[in-house]
Amino acid sequence: MPGPIALTLLVLTATVVLAAAFFALKDEPAQANRYVNTEHGYEFTYDEGWTLAEGQTSCDPQFCNQVTELTAEGTEVYFFVNFNGGWCESTQNMQRRDIQVSGLKGEEFICPGFGIRDASGTRDAIIWHLQVPDADTNYVVIGQASPGALDGVEDIVRSFALVRTE
Repeated sequence: MPGPIALTLLVLTATVVLAAAFFALKDEPAQANRYVNTEHGYEFTYDEGWTLAEGQTSCDPQFCNQVTELTAEGTEVYFFVNFNGGWCESTQNMQRRDIQVSGLKGEEFICPGFGIRDASGTRDAIIWHLQVPDADTNYVVIGQASPGALDGVEDIVRSFALVRTE
């Protein structure tokens, strides 16, 4: 029969193993979903808890455009094909840098106090603009959230990639 010290060590060991298993499962990230738009050749990933709304492609005589939206608890990410408009160049503390996504050169803007579909100016945004060379196609990804809360949105924006549409 084990002594009290051996029994105590056995209980402590079991407690540590169970606690480690609990925290390992608790800290496991949410399963990512993958969205692929084969018509326009792009994809992105997003975690559980986001609502996806895919817009129809609309065309005029010059070009076609399309938007896909993700929303979750006051944050949004918009994926535009052929979106024309100014960004946040006039906002204070705007940051701009060159980026490359799937071999395509573009620009990234970090824009405090800017948001589309939000006239209050109380949002922060990350915006990617990618122009396809020798084509009339561009991709614009806009993620927006409450000030200081762009982390989760940035992860989705940075998951954007181009895919073959053959």
